[in-house]
Amino acid sequence: MPVLIFNPIEGIFEFVNEPGEGGVAGEEPTGAKNGVNKDFTTADFFIHEVAGRSVKVYLNGVRQNEGVGCDYTVTESGGVGTGYDTIVFDVAPIAIDLILVDYWKRA
Repeated sequence: MPVLIFNPIEGIFEFVNEPGEGGVAGEEPTGAKNGVNKDFTTADFFIHEVAGRSVKVYLNGVRQNEGVGCDYTVTESGGVGTGYDTIVFDVAPIAIDLILVDYWKRA
């Protein structure tokens, strides 16, 4: 089912459809939303490409920007080469925040 989100980069609202096979849409990653914790983990390892081309993170319906000094970065919780599975926010989300992630599973 398509979800309406705001794309702040282009300043428009757009519908996001669920990805095809191997894709995950609208997953709420695990992690404490307490204003302190910044790390949230996806259920599966995901493919990471430069500039967030394969991972999309939404906070309260607004797409976030990836990169150092931006809204979030991604890491490999098991160390280099183990697979990306963690989103690290620049500002820690609070209890009322809704975090959703779209990504492609790593084979």
